[in-house]
Amino acid sequence: MQGIYLLAVLALFSGCGAYYYDYYVFALQWPGSLCPSKALGGNGTLQTKQCLLANNITSWTIHGLWPSVNVSYPNFCNDSWVLDEREILPLEDIMRAQWPSFDGDDFIFWTHEWTKHGTCASLEPMLYGPYNYFKFILQLLNRLDVFKLLGSKL
Repeated sequence: MQGIYLLAVLALFSGCGAYYYDYYVFALQWPGSLCPSKALGGNGTLQTKQCLLANNITSWTIHGLWPSVNVSYPNFCNDSWVLDEREILPLEDIMRAQWPSFDGDDFIFWTHEWTKHGTCASLEPMLYGPYNYFKFILQLLNRLDVFKLLGSKL
């Protein structure tokens, strides 16, 4: 997928307890860079993707939080742990603003991120379960001033 992504490598849990992962990748995306984009279709031809970008989205949005070990990341740790929309209902309004899908249904995007990465991250007690996983990531975005970080000399 073409677009501008910001990947922050985070040591989120230093100093407390046992850890299952070396670090987490916090992936953000710049919405304007994702539309329009082209994708390889099922028949191997390049096709323009439909983009459903809301006009009110003018900042970095969340793509996901990916637990990582060394140079790879585990994924799909528990395919049987299905995301139930009722579990994240209290977060949905803020998720629609800060974690939107640009090419389809938001819940399908969140389900993908939960199934692929959240079920693995849930090995950490503070990220256990869909509500805690999504809430933590939303709080992380709100704690980071991405524009300030990009403008500073590190």
